[in-house]
Formats: sequence, structure tokens, C-alpha cells
Amino acid sequence: MGGKQSKKLVSNRPPPRAPMTGPAPVRMMPKSKKKMIPPDGGWGWMVVLGACISLFFFPSVTIAYGVMFKSHLEAMGAGATEFTIIGNGLSTIWSFAAVFMAPLAELFGARSLTVLGGLLGFLTLVLLAFSTSVISFTLVYSILGGISSPLCAFFGVVLIPKYFDKRKGLANGFVVSASALGKIVMAPLVRLLLEQYGYRWACLMVGALCLHTCISGMLYQPAEWHLIPDPNDSEENELQWRPPSTRTAANEAEPREVATSKRTTGAAARRVNVDEEEDDNVIFVMPTTPQMPQPCSRDDEVVLFSRSTSETHNKGDKVDLKLNIIRMDSAASLYGSLPMLTPVEEKKIDDDDDEENSSCCSDFFLFKVFRLLDYGLLREPYFHLIAWPNSFAIASYVNLMYALPGYILSLGFSHYQSAFAISVFSIMEVVFRLGIAFLSDFSWFPNEVVFTFGFVLATVSVGFLTMIPSYEWIVTCVAVKGVAMSMIQVNSIHVIVKYLGADRYAQVIGFSFLFNGVIMVVVGITAGLLRDYFGSYAVSFYWITVVFAVSASVWISWHCYKTFESKYRKIPAHTT
Repeated sequence: MGGKQSKKLVSNRPPPRAPMTGPAPVRMMPKSKKKMIPPDGGWGWMVVLGACISLFFFPSVTIAYGVMFKSHLEAMGAGATEFTIIGNGLSTIWSFAAVFMAPLAELFGARSLTVLGGLLGFLTLVLLAFSTSVISFTLVYSILGGISSPLCAFFGVVLIPKYFDKRKGLANGFVVSASALGKIVMAPLVRLLLEQYGYRWACLMVGALCLHTCISGMLYQPAEWHLIPDPNDSEENELQWRPPSTRTAANEAEPREVATSKRTTGAAARRVNVDEEEDDNVIFVMPTTPQMPQPCSRDDEVVLFSRSTSETHNKGDKVDLKLNIIRMDSAASLYGSLPMLTPVEEKKIDDDDDEENSSCCSDFFLFKVFRLLDYGLLREPYFHLIAWPNSFAIASYVNLMYALPGYILSLGFSHYQSAFAISVFSIMEVVFRLGIAFLSDFSWFPNEVVFTFGFVLATVSVGFLTMIPSYEWIVTCVAVKGVAMSMIQVNSIHVIVKYLGADRYAQVIGFSFLFNGVIMVVVGITAGLLRDYFGSYAVSFYWITVVFAVSASVWISWHCYKTFESKYRKIPAHTT
């Protein structure tokens, strides 16, 4: 009409195949992505090396706190209560900051954050070397040290499940053993530096050692770089191509009728295969070319045939055209008359997304961090089963290490003997962490039972610590305590992965530290007040024993509940 040629209405079906003189059509069918798994080695061992370096020097600031800073704080007039408040202040800030480590790693990467932690740790020790009051010492050690501590130590632990699957127990054993080995070396080394060079130079030297954490951060490459395809997954992740048929001079010499018949038969066979494999959407592209039987005029357009296998789509359905599309291009497009058309991905406009993007606060740093937190963990019963007992155990363990040097000195023993007791504790941790870690990867090893027995053994060892005021007895109880903490810390990764999964491991550790920060304040301040009020460390140790007993009772009750369920759940009720 009006002198213009009208466009044809084409039925909603695949177009007929036209005779072609070029290569056969190419069919591209994207398959579903192949499952990727951790390499169980490879660069993962370099990550383990970096974590070992970081955690080896880390105890000089935390576990050796009583050895390094006790005399300096007493010289500034701090008592037992102030001493425990300062130490627990670092642990509390550390615990609250650890919650945001997993979201921050998604935004900035574990590598850059670990390097930043090493620099902040060095700055903390430099400022502590020149502190002259309890207030300045508290602000620097508790706040700045509390921020740098999770940056240094968090990622070396949580990256293990991303690089290891079947060997994660062994890898975790190497990491926690390096931390224990650092306690063996750093406590006597700090004592030696204090006696040889004085407080200020000892702080500066320990701060220089903290810079080794920057080397660790360089080794923390993203785990996605090193994932490998799952050998048990039969899905193919590559595009399936139909190679073009080879055309020879003899084939070109065949009669046109025979060639046309063969091509028609082949096109029909290919059409059947395509119909069997097509998913939600099929798009056929027929470019206009001079080789087509009926050349198109300038007013005609490229005809795009689209067919959906489902009659309707729900409003909330998301259609992925990248995975559900088959492109059938004629040989003419291969000759360059029309470029290969790329399917345009459907984009559904959501009102909520528009409101979020238009918000002035959507790109703010803190909003991004809080949105990345997995708040669903707080509704998981298994998370609370794991997080609260672990938090009680860690809070009791840290406060015991804070109070142990003072208790040994109060009995008349030397500073070297107090440092040696901490080293004995660390030696037992190194030996048993490696041994338990090696055994924990076997299927027959009872990880949960050993994990629970660790809480029981820790309760008994701390409870009997003050029974006999002899150095040999103290060292024995401390050694047993080292075995107990090895059972807890090595098997915790297996328990978390079993109940909550490896993907949520970092978030579980972060929220567990949040609980630990709350408990650390209560346990530490109460232990210091009891020490000042009764004038004895024994009362503080009894209080720490009670906290350990709470953790043990929770897991003993859980095992009793599981035993009862497995024994009586399948027994039908008695009917008359």
C-alpha cells in the first residue's frame, strides 16, 4: 500500500531450508556449567604456607601478652582488673571486627586485607613502644590491635575449605600447628628481647616481625583461579560444535538434484536432533544473501523466527537465553553477507531493583558490607550448637593464657619458668594438632566424639590446675590442656562443614567471633574482679573451669539426644 511493499507475515515455525553452495550450517549448543571443586593441593599448599607464616608471628601480640606487657603495665600503675580489661578489649574488638572479614574479602580480596593487617600490626607495636599511660596503651592495644588482628589471622584459616576438600583436615592441622609453634618460639623470644634490649626496642623488633604477614597476603590468591573440574561430573562445560562438512571438487561436480536431495535429508535429520535438544527458547536467524533462491528487495527485512516451548511465562520466572538458545545460521552468513547475530539477553525490570539503584546509600561502603552478611545463619540451630560452645572455649582459653604467667609468678617461680609453661602447652598443641589432623581426614575417625571429648578434657585440666602448687603439676595440667584444645580446634572445621557447609565457613567463623567477643568481656572482666576481690588466682581458674564445663555439657547433651533419636525414633508406638 502507498507504493511500499508490505512485509510478509511468517508463521511461527522454523523456515524451510534453502539450497546452499557453501559449508554446512554450524550448530552451537551451550551446555550447563561443569561443577568445579577445590584442587586439594596445588596452589593451596602455598596458601597454607602463607597462613603458617602469618600465624607463626601472630602470638607475639596476643598469647605472649602477659609475658611482654605485664611488667610495663604494672610500672604504669595497672592492676589485675585493668590488665584483663586491656587484653580482653583486644579480643572483643577482634571478635566484632571478624564478623565483617568475609564481606570485606568479597569486596577487596583476602590478599589486600592481609597486607593491610600486617602494616597495622607493625604500627600498633610502634605506638605501644612509646606509650606512657594506661589510657594510651589501652586505646592503641585494644582498638588498633583489635582491628589488625583479624586482618592478619582470619583469612589464613577460612581459605582452607576453598582450596581443600578431602585434605582439609591435614591442611588445617598444618596451619593451627604453625600457630602453636609460634607460641613455643615467640614467648621465650619476647622474654629474651625484653631482657637484652628493654621494652621499647623489644616492641619495635616484634613489630618488624609482624611485617612478615605482608608476605602471607601475597600468597592468598583467589580460590576461583585454581578450581578444577569435578571428574565425577558428566556434564560438559564446552560448547558443542558441528564441524562443517568437507566439500571436494568431486562433490561439487555432482548433479544439483542429488546434492539438493542430500542436503534436504541432512537438514531434516539435523532438525529432528535440534527439536530433541531445545529447551525453553529457540531462535532461528535467516540472513538475506544473494545465494537465497528468492532475493529480497530493499524493503524486506531479516526475518527472525522465535518459538517458546512453554505457552506462558510466569512473572517471576527468569529466562536465561544464554543457556537456552539454538542458533541456526545459513551458510551465507559464513561468507560475510551478514554477521553472526548475538542473542540479546532478556532483561526484566524490577521495581525493587530500581529503588535500590536509585537510593543514595546503595553504593555506600558500609551498606555493601552489611548486605553481604549471611544473616540466615542466625536462624540455623546447628550454627548456635557450634558457635556458642566454641565461643565459651576460646574465651576461657585466652583468659587462661593471660592469667597463667601471673599465677606462676605468684608462686615464686621465675619469668623463664612461666614462659616455659606456655611453651610446653604449645609443644603439645603442635604434636597433637598434626596427629589429629592427619587422622581426621579418614572416614572412620569420629570427629564429633573427639571434638566433644576435647571440651571435657579442657574442663578437667583447668579444674585441677590449682590443686597442687608445684611447678611440675602446673606443667602437666597445661600439657593436658594443650591436647584438649588440639582436639577442639582441629575437628571444628569438620563439624562446621558437616552441619553448615564449606561455602558458609567464613561467615560461620565471623559470627562465632561475634559471640566470642560478647563472652570474652564477661569472662575476662569477671576473672579479673574475682582475682582482685579474693586475692587469689585459684578463684579465677575455677570460674574459667565453669565456662569450659558449659561447652562440654552442650555437646554431651547433643550426643545424648542423637543417641536417643536413633534408638527410639523408628520404634512404633505400642497398640492394643
